[in-house]
Amino acid sequence: MSRLRRPVDFGMAVLACLFAFAAPAAAQFRSPVGINFDDMNPGAGPRHFSCTLSGFGTEPKWVIEQDRIKSKVLAQRGVDKVRDRAPICLYDQLRARNVDISVVFKIVSGELDPAAGVLVRAIDSRNYYVVRAGTKPGRVALIRVVSGSETEILAAPAPVSFEKWHKLRLKIERDRFFVLLDDKALFDVVEDSHNLPGRVGLWTRADSQVLFDDMIVAAGRDE
Repeated sequence: MSRLRRPVDFGMAVLACLFAFAAPAAAQFRSPVGINFDDMNPGAGPRHFSCTLSGFGTEPKWVIEQDRIKSKVLAQRGVDKVRDRAPICLYDQLRARNVDISVVFKIVSGELDPAAGVLVRAIDSRNYYVVRAGTKPGRVALIRVVSGSETEILAAPAPVSFEKWHKLRLKIERDRFFVLLDDKALFDVVEDSHNLPGRVGLWTRADSQVLFDDMIVAAGRDE
């Protein structure tokens, strides 16, 4: 006995095709690049990075250090209790709009605003996005910086602790930002105020001293 065929709803079929063509395709990413600082010299600054200051206060001190557990790390040791002080270290080998970046970090000291973060779409030291993880209070936030002025886009509570290695990750697909801490999704948000390609990098706040390691970056194939 032949099976009865269900009538085709041509209207729904046409709509499905239209939606399929209208929906943006997921961004494609190149092979990731890993930077773990193990081939760099202790006491020197990191190769292929430009380190500077965003905001006010004394100049930062970014330096390669030996570490008992992680061989070599990148440390930010400059200290100044200025709230608007943000030491940054920009990776010179990559510019992208769509990007997937992660880094492990450990906040070892800081009284005013202990925090660490990753930068994306950095045009210069006064224009970029940063995802910052702070201990006071424990939270992770996406911030847009334009001409040195900060605007918080979205934040979520998170268990960020002193003297503990955490993994912070940000993935951008066109206008959507996905934020994770320790491989746990915290939030995602649509944000398209600044969509030009830029550098990625590392960030700290005020008098924070922070260790960084195992930075992994994958650039998107920008359309």
